[in-house]
Amino acid sequence: MIRLVVIPVLALASVLATATTAIADDWSHSVEHQPAATASIRVIEPEGYRFTVNGRTDSAPAVFAVPNADNYFVMTVTSPSGASWERKIEVKAHRQAVVRVRHAVPPPREAAQPGTSSFIGIMVNTTHQCREEAHRGAIKLEFVLGPERVKAVEVPMKSRVDVELPANTYRARLYLRSGAEWQFSTVKEVSVTKDGWVFEYGCTP
Repeated sequence: MIRLVVIPVLALASVLATATTAIADDWSHSVEHQPAATASIRVIEPEGYRFTVNGRTDSAPAVFAVPNADNYFVMTVTSPSGASWERKIEVKAHRQAVVRVRHAVPPPREAAQPGTSSFIGIMVNTTHQCREEAHRGAIKLEFVLGPERVKAVEVPMKSRVDVELPANTYRARLYLRSGAEWQFSTVKEVSVTKDGWVFEYGCTP
């Protein structure tokens, strides 16, 4: 009697979740020193951002008076969303430091995602145990999903073949070798959900 066995074998499968990777905000600035009666820091942009210089906070555009001497002051910038950034600004006597800040918020980058999980199983041809010679020989299995033939695997007699398939439930078309040709035999449902699934074709003892 011909035997056809499809065995799902329990195994551990890792679950991969979609994740997003945070990317740091892009901040930059430019400073232009222009002649003036006394030293100061003038912030031009971005409008609506809050700037803190020498203990005073104001929204751009704004001018911050500082001592009329060459020096450096820490400038803290806070965006409307709460993101902040700091830079030292050079101040020169009798010059106004005109500051422009640029702030770009890149979109979150989606982490690389794996494709549909694939699982490895085995196909086994034990027809060499069949009493009748007509039942012995190579087999071929076509794994079909909808209109698409996903994979075709041939297994010689007295052999096993490792097969990797994306997780899914397939219609498996079984063909038997007859001389130089393949003859269609039957269709079975094969569920690929874990590593270690087994498809065995042969004869009962």
